[in-house]
Amino acid sequence: MKKGTQIYSIFGEIEAIVATDMGFRRIPLWDVPPTVRFNQFGQQAVFAVVIPNEMLAEYERRVAMLRA
Repeated sequence: MKKGTQIYSIFGEIEAIVATDMGFRRIPLWDVPPTVRFNQFGQQAVFAVVIPNEMLAEYERRVAMLRA
């Protein structure tokens, strides 16, 4: 897998719980560009996180498990 990171805006409670539990570095909302601070429904992000590419699949797996 290609090394690198992804920055994700966190909107939902489940995503916030998983991101916090996994210890991802948070980006304060004032540092998040307005273009990604809001989702398509106009909801404002709680915060953003930096997710290393090698941890992205685990993050998505944990979110899916909590949603089930």
